[in-house]
Amino acid sequence: MAASGGGQSGSPAAADASSASSSLIDVGASGRRINKWFNLDLEDIAEVKEEVKLWRHAVVGMLPSLAPLPPMIIEVCLDISGLSLDDELQVADIYGRPWNVDLELDPPEGAHEYPMPRLAKGGRNKRQRALAIVLESWRLDLMAGEAPTPAPDLPRVYKQAIVFFRSLYAFANLLPSVSLIRQLQGSDDGLALSCSFRVDCAPRAGVVGLDVSLTGTETFLEQHSFQPVVTPMGTFALGVQYRRECLFSTSHVQRHQPLSSYADIGAIDNAYFTPTLSSR
Repeated sequence: MAASGGGQSGSPAAADASSASSSLIDVGASGRRINKWFNLDLEDIAEVKEEVKLWRHAVVGMLPSLAPLPPMIIEVCLDISGLSLDDELQVADIYGRPWNVDLELDPPEGAHEYPMPRLAKGGRNKRQRALAIVLESWRLDLMAGEAPTPAPDLPRVYKQAIVFFRSLYAFANLLPSVSLIRQLQGSDDGLALSCSFRVDCAPRAGVVGLDVSLTGTETFLEQHSFQPVVTPMGTFALGVQYRRECLFSTSHVQRHQPLSSYADIGAIDNAYFTPTLSSR
């Protein structure tokens, strides 16, 4: 919730939090920066800070034209772009039964590219092979119009934030995707996890959204909302939708090669088609 960065802060609360941030960042024995905010030791990743720069700057008042602040949508996806055309993807449903995942998609109207739609011959969009499957979709909102009067003091907000983030940390470690992370560590099956930050939930070409069941079951989704945190800048609200079915595996299929020409057909032994008579 607090962010450090250059420039003047448009909010005293944000300025106070920013000035304290340097004392809560340590460099671990491995050389990685460790963030100690909210009594949690987490790695401070520079790439993530760059991804969320839009929201960080808007919160501290550097982009007032963005009010109201757009939601932060965090999508955790299974990246399957490393699979070959001869690979099939399977997933176990909530009852443990394996299903083949249909990787052929119809590109949705007005979809964003992920990262580029694959075109059929002739340059026209047709059914394309999926590149990713959304496993989790998190939505963080700052409702600036719901700031209380008088504004809560920062020590109280920080205590509430400690409870919020510790419950978030515990919940995130119980999600089905955690087992998938352990499964993918050290594996070389063409699967990987990716995370993206967005301002909307618009469909993207090549991405299987959370509205699609991979197994045909109707209870494949769960959702959870966290207790909101009231701050001087507004109320933070966080919720998540996630797939219950995250046990994926791959298999290689040996496909038959089609005959390339009529000459190949003629090369087949004609005796194969000669009828035989049983001897009497």
